[in-house]
Amino acid sequence: DSNKRDAKVRLIFATTYNPEEVLLKTLLRRIPIIINLPCIFERTIFEKEEFVIQFLKQESERIGKDILLSDRLLQLLINYDYSGNVHELKNFISITCANALHSNSNKNSLELYVYHLPENIISSVKVMDKNNYKDNSLINVNNIKASPRSYKITEFYNELLKVSLEYIDQNEKLDQYLNTIFNVIKRYFDYIVYEKNYSDYKLKSIEQILSQISNHCIDKYNILLPGNFNFVIARNIYSKMTNGSYINRWEHDHFLEFETLLKKMNRYFKDEMIISKEILEKINNLLDVPVSKIDELLILYIIKYFNRKVQVNKTRGIIICHGYSTASSIADVANRLIGNLIFDAIDMPLECNFEEVVVALKKTIILNQHYEEIIILVDIGSLESIGDTLSDIPNINIGVINNVSTGIAIDVGMMIKQDVSMINILNKVTQEAKIDFKAVINQTKEKAIVFTSENNIEVTNKIIALFEDSLPNSLNIHLVSVDYLELLENGKNCEIFNSYDVVFICGTLNPNISDKEYIALEDVISFNKGLKLKQLLFKNDDESTFELFRQNIIKNFSMQNLVEFLTILNVDKVLSLVQESIFILQDKLKVKFTVKTEIGLQMHICCLVERLVTKTPIALYSELDSFEKNHKEFINYVKLSFSNIVEHYRVDLPVSEIAWIHDYVSNN
Repeated sequence: DSNKRDAKVRLIFATTYNPEEVLLKTLLRRIPIIINLPCIFERTIFEKEEFVIQFLKQESERIGKDILLSDRLLQLLINYDYSGNVHELKNFISITCANALHSNSNKNSLELYVYHLPENIISSVKVMDKNNYKDNSLINVNNIKASPRSYKITEFYNELLKVSLEYIDQNEKLDQYLNTIFNVIKRYFDYIVYEKNYSDYKLKSIEQILSQISNHCIDKYNILLPGNFNFVIARNIYSKMTNGSYINRWEHDHFLEFETLLKKMNRYFKDEMIISKEILEKINNLLDVPVSKIDELLILYIIKYFNRKVQVNKTRGIIICHGYSTASSIADVANRLIGNLIFDAIDMPLECNFEEVVVALKKTIILNQHYEEIIILVDIGSLESIGDTLSDIPNINIGVINNVSTGIAIDVGMMIKQDVSMINILNKVTQEAKIDFKAVINQTKEKAIVFTSENNIEVTNKIIALFEDSLPNSLNIHLVSVDYLELLENGKNCEIFNSYDVVFICGTLNPNISDKEYIALEDVISFNKGLKLKQLLFKNDDESTFELFRQNIIKNFSMQNLVEFLTILNVDKVLSLVQESIFILQDKLKVKFTVKTEIGLQMHICCLVERLVTKTPIALYSELDSFEKNHKEFINYVKLSFSNIVEHYRVDLPVSEIAWIHDYVSNN
């Protein structure tokens, strides 16, 4: 048209890709609003429930029949992880209804049971009991309403806040106050435990993490927590995760009331608030769940109800030493003998620079900022001047003691426990410090088995626990964990060989120490080296003792049991995904792994996935740049083979981890 015309046009684009990655920057700058719709994986349980009910009602209208189903079936549909987003959920509901139509097409209504579900859902959930396949209590989908459970939860929160504000000023009636408050809390816990349905496999992971947190605080502060603490708090967290936005708005509306209440709480229950905040900070760091004021109140009341006297020491200890686990070992021994978690530990690898240690130390101090004083125990070198870098930390007095030893740590820890002031502790340690020596010639070394893993010392210690549980009580031998990189770098010069007569080394990668027998953990699992184990460990024992050990190994070191013991992940799911990935990798590489290699890879990758999911720092791989340059094809094969794991757990697979996998494969 030759005539010029004006038009007002609004363009709306939709894409499943990230606009930042696929659109030209010049076009992107001209798009004023970008809305990211959350996938079904990111939505709350409440939203998922609405989707399920909506699609079931659509199917009911389409086929002209009422649809009846059990609450058990409804929960399975809601809690399944749909990789294909909402479209996959809708397809699964259509398939379920089609399966049911095939078996009861003559009825006026359509009855849905668990066995009508697509195989994908049934195989992903532990529905092993046949009695679970049919539920006689069915409800009509047209009568189901996705009621906002948030309203019920906030009713309890309103009552808890109201009672707290009424009683907090009546400190002379503390017992009456606590009993009234705890009756409200118990009714709330009864609701979230007995009146709500949950996805058990998700709750199990939350409970395991909570168990670590609560055990740490019990040891650190010498407090009591009820036996069901992890159970109910896990359900409270899960409930908050599924109703977060509504509860956040409720907290925002009651901001001023919370400010008033928490100020008074800090006056009456200062120590309990310190512990409550630490528990919530750890939950936030490990589970990525936002810290809530109402959660702070709940945990504070539980601590106070079960501990009428709580006292947090005003001083905290931190041990920093060179070596992969030196500081951790000293802190662990001192804390155990003192009976409290007095010390935190920072291990400083030999190649670590001073600035990195300072950053790690300041982070630790910030986590302990509620303490009035902090005493830092260091070993040698530049660490002795570390106190000069801490002058910018406000409101905390800091002291530094050099030439730390286990004995000094125990002395300092005992004084911290007794609430001795920092200055007095520093003076006393300086005056009493002395060095004695005793020479022992031709001392007979005690026997030991060295355990190692490229994952981390914590994983190695868990393996030791399983092995120790398998050994007969009569066998007098030490089980010691040593960092794999330390063995690799120092070889026979590693300190462990000076301290013990090492019978053999057991682990997930061979450190190749000359003159030292190595037994791979996969050989322990399969008992391929049973005769060698018998020769090394049971020279003077009878056959029945060895047979007991063999049976214990089979029981404790099954792949299923080992993965469940070493990780917090769903065992069946992670093993299934790992086995599938290993099969694809063999096809890409056109090789067939030995049974030993396949078992070792399964165990290693299960631990690898957990590290990525929990965002635990991974071990470095030497000469990584060289590996990345020379093995591009292998890296590509691994990424393709493990795409199912990356997609399912929504993690990134770094090249350093692929390098460890290459070590397994290249030594097939």
